[in-house]
Amino acid sequence: MYQVLIADDEAIERNALKMMLENNIASIEVTGEAENGVQLLQMLKKNRYDIAVVDIEMPGLSGLEVLQMAQKELENTRVIIFTAYSNFDYAQMSLRYHAFDYLLKPTRRDKLMATIERCVEDIEAARRKSVNSERLKKIIGQIRPLMDEELLNSFCTGSGDFARLKVYLNALEISTETGYIVTFRIRDRRKGQMSPEDSLDQLALKKSVAKKLSTGLSELVEHSLAQVQRDKITAFIPVERPGAEYQNRVDSINLVHIILDRIQLPETVEVIAGIGSVQESLEQMHLSYRESISALHDTKTNMAIRHYNDLFDRKEQDWHILQKEQKQLLAAIRDEDMEKQKKMIDQIFFVLHKKPPEECSSHILEMMVQILHSVDPYFSENQDHRFHISRLCRECMNIGDTDSLKRWLTEYCQNLSREMNVGSHTGIVIEQARKYIDDNYQEDLSLNDVSRHCNVSI
Repeated sequence: MYQVLIADDEAIERNALKMMLENNIASIEVTGEAENGVQLLQMLKKNRYDIAVVDIEMPGLSGLEVLQMAQKELENTRVIIFTAYSNFDYAQMSLRYHAFDYLLKPTRRDKLMATIERCVEDIEAARRKSVNSERLKKIIGQIRPLMDEELLNSFCTGSGDFARLKVYLNALEISTETGYIVTFRIRDRRKGQMSPEDSLDQLALKKSVAKKLSTGLSELVEHSLAQVQRDKITAFIPVERPGAEYQNRVDSINLVHIILDRIQLPETVEVIAGIGSVQESLEQMHLSYRESISALHDTKTNMAIRHYNDLFDRKEQDWHILQKEQKQLLAAIRDEDMEKQKKMIDQIFFVLHKKPPEECSSHILEMMVQILHSVDPYFSENQDHRFHISRLCRECMNIGDTDSLKRWLTEYCQNLSREMNVGSHTGIVIEQARKYIDDNYQEDLSLNDVSRHCNVSI
């Protein structure tokens, strides 16, 4: 049923309208009647109505004055102005206060009924939209961790299906692609060896601090994204209206200050934050991530909050220190040359030996993402591709020390090389078989004939 309120200072008008509505529309029920503006305002504040039919000229307060004073209460109510006055200013004010329609007395019965029915249709459409919106919110709530992970992995690597990622941003109600990356690292203040019990206590403290950081981010920054990996948190901070570079830098540092000030840190841990510069597209967000990592691991400062642009001249930064090694490693993977792969991996870690483990991981991850894109054509369409980029991100960024990273990279490249060459060989065999069948389609061919021609067993 749809609850209707009628406001008119003439009792006969109210009764006639009530009978007309309830006798002609089964879903309508008149549950409120007001004979003056004050009474109308009180009823709107006390009860909820789907439709309100309001006269303008009433004692105490006019209908338009009530609409102005009760805009919040009327947010989900369709208001029909039903009046004997054809004043143009009244019509304009009615539109200003979001009246659904403006009807002049006396109006034809069919026109009034049509207006009420349009109200009902509009209410139903709004309810369906609300239900769908709630259903969508529930679905998003269930898959939110996966969406956040894919978005942040792409921000870290500079790769991914950016068309799909933009759909994710829209579903998460993030209206901008502009933003920056902040990377937090939770570190031990204690020096020296800890007992196993102390290590467990310290791990629990770090986990508690990480949770507080994530909560603080979500409370202070609407639509921020955060991902916790061991004792590190990577966060995307959207920026609706970026300013000049200096102002962006000041704003981001102030925000991180506020977040850290709200956390009561235990004496045995500290939080360091590296901030990247504002980028205007998803495709460029990996630059902000790389900057945040460089700032986080800068050894020339003891500041807890480090903005990349305060520490480095980006033009002097070498972003492609492994270009030559990457090309040679890719060639070794294609050739399935395991010895050359090991040699190139040794060379890569020699180049990176002065960099902290996390920055090494970042360089390795960027390099391997580019290699994956280069070898993708070698894999057959139906082949089980175990080297998906999201898995690459999870494995690479969760490795905490350089030796483990080197072992992982060696095994990963060897497996990739074997898998790639299996896919390549399979594609060659299929192409040979297809050509042989095309050339000899008039012959009575068997599977054995085709397999012998392609030098494979069945």
